[in-house]
Amino acid sequence: PIRKEPADIASNYVSSDNFDGASEYVEILPTMDAVKLLGLASSSPDSDRTWCRSLAQRIPDKERLEQLVLQASCMEGALWMDTCLHDILMPMTALHTLLLISHDSRARMGNLLRRSESPLFPCLRTLLVTFPTQWGSNANVLRIGWWELLLETLSHRHADGVGVHTLRILGRLHETDLAVRPRQIDTHMLARLADVVEVVVDERR
Repeated sequence: PIRKEPADIASNYVSSDNFDGASEYVEILPTMDAVKLLGLASSSPDSDRTWCRSLAQRIPDKERLEQLVLQASCMEGALWMDTCLHDILMPMTALHTLLLISHDSRARMGNLLRRSESPLFPCLRTLLVTFPTQWGSNANVLRIGWWELLLETLSHRHADGVGVHTLRILGRLHETDLAVRPRQIDTHMLARLADVVEVVVDERR
């Protein structure tokens, strides 16, 4: 994705023009009064720090923000995480709804929600995640790993007293997802998630 200069981005609508697949999920949020952080790519350490700090200044009243749409692939780099976590995400203490968009099984959503001494998004009640569409080889192993990471993340939040109330799993099911083994994995992991999340809704179609 093309990374815009922070000064060129509207303060309440932060996104990449050519990000594919966001619009279908953004409409799921209760209102459009949400910030979108999409397609944030790392480059050099100095430019990342400058860019993220400038971006943080363009998002007013972060402590009052209640909804956030975040492209999960932008969380894979430790540099982005270290640079932007404190200035952009940590101040969002009133956030109650988070939509994580990813089509890649490697996106490390757990690193985001557990990374910090104090809980990130302490008021988070509803988490929406998109189920991966790209598994590659060893699909069942990667599938189990994705579910395990999600379970571990939500288990930690539950144990820390900042558990998520509602988990919504979004996405499309392909023919390979309907085979016996993938369905067994999904059913088993959904049952385990129900132990740490009050409401689990599988909205994949």
